[in-house]
Parts: sequence; structure tokens; C-alpha cells
Amino acid sequence: METIDRNSVKEINKAVEVALQEVAQRFGLNVKVDGGKFDPTVGVFFPKVEFSVEGSAKKDWEQSVHLLYSNRPVWLTGDDFGAQITYNGRKFELVGINLRAPKFPINAKCLADGKVYKLTEEGVKRAMGR
Repeated sequence: METIDRNSVKEINKAVEVALQEVAQRFGLNVKVDGGKFDPTVGVFFPKVEFSVEGSAKKDWEQSVHLLYSNRPVWLTGDDFGAQITYNGRKFELVGINLRAPKFPINAKCLADGKVYKLTEEGVKRAMGR
């Protein structure tokens, strides 16, 4: 390989994930290789790798849900992690909260295409009928 471009980054990401699956299994963890940074002019790539224990996304949700600005009075709880909603005519599953994104803090995975979308608190509140 002489240069690093978008196509080679995709190939490298796949290979890195396969290689790190063995490490993750040895320690009983989940691994996710998603994105990263690369500079084709210099020829460097920094993959983004995340190891996590089972159930860490739910624990993060339970801790973050109480810090949402609009969650007073409480309309969203820790038990709402994984809840399915219909938002703008599409089915979503609630998968995370990003407290550093004040306009679109709730992350939801579209059940049709598997992509994660950022949703507003008011939109989710309406979709849940609360």
C-alpha cells in the first residue's frame, strides 16, 4: 500500500475489527471499530476503536437520562432504553443520549436501515405520547 484513501481506510477498518474480535473475546468484551481520522497527504490513519462490557450502553443511558434538560418533570426513564417509537413515519429504537448535543441529544437506531439518527427531546416526547 502506497497511499491511504477512503477505500483503503474501509478495508483497514474491516481487518482491524476482525483482528480485535479475538482480543475482545479473550477478555469478554465487545469491540466496535467505526471511523477514525486519516490524512492521505502524509499517509496516516488513526482508527476509532471502542471496547465495552456487556450492557454498558444501557448503563450509560440510565446515568444520562436524569441529566437531560427537558426531563423535569421526569418523562424519560432508564427503562426507556431500547424502546421503539415512530418518529416522522419511521420506526426507531432508542439507543443513547449525547449530553454534549443540546439540540439533538437522543440517539435512535432506525429499524429500516440500521443507521443511528440524532433526535430532539420534544420529538421523542411526542412520539412516546408523554
